[in-house]
This record gives sequence, C-alpha cells and structure tokens, in this order.
Amino acid sequence: ISDRTRDLRLASESLIKSESLNEKYIATITSGIKDDFSHAMLVKILLQMPNIGDGIENIDNLKRDNYAWCTLSKENLENRQDIIIINEDNIFSPWKLVLKK
Repeated sequence: ISDRTRDLRLASESLIKSESLNEKYIATITSGIKDDFSHAMLVKILLQMPNIGDGIENIDNLKRDNYAWCTLSKENLENRQDIIIINEDNIFSPWKLVLKK
C-alpha cells in the first residue's frame, strides 16, 4: 500500500489539530465543483476529514459558526465581513477552508 497523498494527509492532520476539527462537521459549497480536477481534489480532501458535513449550494446558506470548503476567490471572501479564511494552502487548491462567524 502506498501513501499517494502523503503531503495532503499531513497538511490535513495539521489543519485538523490546529483548528480542533475532530468534533466539527465541515460542509462543502457545491457550486465550487466546476470540473473534474476540483471534484477529484474535494474527494481527496474529504477523505482526510474526520466529519463530513452537508453539501450547500451557496456560501450564504452556511450557518453561523460552521466551517466549509469552498472555491470562492480570496478577493470575494475578503470582501465579506461574515467569513474568515481558515486555510488556503496550495496543497488544498482550488479549495479553501472558511468559517462563518
């Protein structure tokens, strides 16, 4: 058995630990699935997460104090007062982990 996504696994473990995500569900903003690459990357990311949340069509539907993976641009996310970018490492690209406050 090989660890084909070792860097992704290590980055995911670090993220889970730093954000205490073990007990939290992480949603997915499904409008970000635009092509095969983004879909495949999302599957790889979600396989590393401890609890997979629901798919949500739009970031506006994300509930307060909830996390989500999305592909919105950094500029779009920074213009929102209610969204905090938690992680945007290239290893997760094109996905970013956000928190709605």
